[in-house]
Amino acid sequence: MVSRRSSLRLAAGALALAVVLVIAYVAICLYAAATLSTTGAHQPLTASAGSIGVNWEDVSFPSRSDRITLRGWLFHSSLRNGRSAILLHGFTANRTDQGFDEPAMTRAFIAAGYDTLVFDFRSFGLSDGKGFTLGWTEGRDVLGAYDYMRSRGYDPHRMAVLGVSMGAESMLGAAEQLSDVAALIADSAYANLRPILDLDITRYSGLPGFFNPGIILAGQLFYELNPDFRPVDHVRALPQRAFLFLVGAIDTFIPTANSYELKAASTNPATRLVVFDGSKHAKEFQNHTTLYLSTVFGFIDQQIAATGT
Repeated sequence: MVSRRSSLRLAAGALALAVVLVIAYVAICLYAAATLSTTGAHQPLTASAGSIGVNWEDVSFPSRSDRITLRGWLFHSSLRNGRSAILLHGFTANRTDQGFDEPAMTRAFIAAGYDTLVFDFRSFGLSDGKGFTLGWTEGRDVLGAYDYMRSRGYDPHRMAVLGVSMGAESMLGAAEQLSDVAALIADSAYANLRPILDLDITRYSGLPGFFNPGIILAGQLFYELNPDFRPVDHVRALPQRAFLFLVGAIDTFIPTANSYELKAASTNPATRLVVFDGSKHAKEFQNHTTLYLSTVFGFIDQQIAATGT
């Protein structure tokens, strides 16, 4: 029969082990949250402005609300037709690598007559910031870019905003405050962040799924992460707004079903979803350049015409 003293020792040992395990769990979650929140941050630029366009400016401006300094390039088209565009890069990228062969995309917009702004989201490229939230706080960066373009005299009724992956979700989250922008285009966006976090935390950290709740909580407490961020709700809140959704048919990084969900949330008959055969995540432009550009520019033409400008 186990003595009372032995029982107490066993209980104390079990309690000590439990405390050690809890501390280890918390430490791992904190470390993983810190690592994941800065993955790919401040990657160096891989192209010069001069290799993309002839007439350009180095620009900087604050994000809306929290006033983080963002840096980018504003390219001027020789056509000077009054149109403008803001291109938004994806996760672990920057203004020179947006996930859709950004220099080529920027060149295409410039050649088509758009003065084009490309910039680095917070914590990417040369912009300030120490962490990111996969679209939640980055919406403030989109609005900062929009405010900057307005301050330069660009007419939002002749403006397009195109985002890829994280850039697309950031734009959708800010869409209610971009009501005057003629065309909003989302390439490879998720509809709901939480299932993407569950998928990607395991993918990037290599940790078992039972660490996910702790990592997400640490992200909420220390990095402004909002796991309940749902771009689909922002689409649903704008029944008058037409969107263009673009996605690869074999996107497994953000499953293609997300774009179908976003399309279904819009009741505007002018909203379109275009699925590109054989394309993985954010590779539609690279794989189907002509179709991609004709789709994008056709949608923008339609939306600018609808504004009567």
